Amino acid sequence: MSQLAERMVNQIVADVPFVAGEEVAVMINGLGATPLQELYLFNNAVSSFIEAKGLKIYRTFVGNFMTAIDMAGASISILRLDAETKALLDAVGARSYAAARIAESRAEIDPETAQARLKVRNDSGPAFYLGELEVEGIEHLPADLVQRYSQLKPGAPYDREELLAFQTDLQNTPHFGSVIVDIERDPALAAAVPVRVQAWGAVRWLLARRRRQQAGRSGQWVGGADIDSWQVLLLEGHGHSLICLAAVSRRSQGSLHFSMACYALPWRLCRHSSALTMHCPFCAANDTKVIDSRLVAEGDQVRRRRECVACGERFTTFETAELVMPRLIKQDGSRQPFDEEKLRAGMQRALEKRPVSVERLEEAIARIKQQLRATGEREVKSLVVGELVMSELHQLDEIAYIRFASVYRRFQDLNEFREEIERLSREPGRA
Repeated sequence: MSQLAERMVNQIVADVPFVAGEEVAVMINGLGATPLQELYLFNNAVSSFIEAKGLKIYRTFVGNFMTAIDMAGASISILRLDAETKALLDAVGARSYAAARIAESRAEIDPETAQARLKVRNDSGPAFYLGELEVEGIEHLPADLVQRYSQLKPGAPYDREELLAFQTDLQNTPHFGSVIVDIERDPALAAAVPVRVQAWGAVRWLLARRRRQQAGRSGQWVGGADIDSWQVLLLEGHGHSLICLAAVSRRSQGSLHFSMACYALPWRLCRHSSALTMHCPFCAANDTKVIDSRLVAEGDQVRRRRECVACGERFTTFETAELVMPRLIKQDGSRQPFDEEKLRAGMQRALEKRPVSVERLEEAIARIKQQLRATGEREVKSLVVGELVMSELHQLDEIAYIRFASVYRRFQDLNEFREEIERLSREPGRA
């Protein structure tokens, strides 16, 4: 795909005398049978080669605009822009005419003169004017909270950029984890189209608390007495969190030994006021939004579902804490860094063709890493990692456990296999 994109871009640039620094519009047109996702991947390669020529991409269009009987493949069109053509591109559907569409497109090719006559007719539809705000998703916050941040005025002409700016402002507040601001492009509502605000992940007050017994190092720190500790998550939302910690001795009639409150500020507010967003992996646009967030891997990871504002494609990202893992001491005494990918590859080989989901595997890996960090050591023996893997595979799948054990414990003959299987069968809860 990359080689094809480079070849096509080179032929177009060689035929048209573009000047470095010029702004261009790019159209990636599918012929009817090429999946849209492949067109976006093709666009990524095309964009990189165009920018390598010194040209600036002002706007990109990806889709099936002119098809040829459901043929596979794609075409590339590069349009040199001036102030007039840029205004025409921006006018369609961006301001006032939200329901604008291409009503007719036609191309007449003259092979003798090597000329093409293109005809495009746009149907603007009616002009759209903003109505009242319609807010969804706010449960535990004041009803007028969104209105406080709004600069939109009922009766004003529709402007896509203003709606996106309003969406960004709401996203940057501590009240929401994800926000979508949009309108219904129904010509019947054009006179006063409602502005829909959908908010998720609002600030939550959590009443549950976690209680655990402390021993060992923590008990010695308070004079050898076992203590009860509480961790209460009072406030959480959009990167903000307020956590209260307390430890109480059971031997001293409930005397308070220490208490602490921690407030975590969103990292982006520590750097600058504008939000950073991921680039879309399909069209490379830098305006993506989070539409869903949930905890996975027993709370050690956050799974986010994202949507590109430019092309509408959705993709998934995982967020995890970047913590220092202990170095591993090999049997020969050498040291090497902990390699998560090597750990994952070894467990995947043991689980090959077994009915174990990717989610369960990732949860097992997360537990292994958590246990290694919990040791508090800067270095651990590689045998410790091996035993942790054995324990997790034991819970995931017996066949995978036997596979790994045969290599890890170096079974020499069938008797050792038979003994391990018989030991498994004697365990409570196993047939």
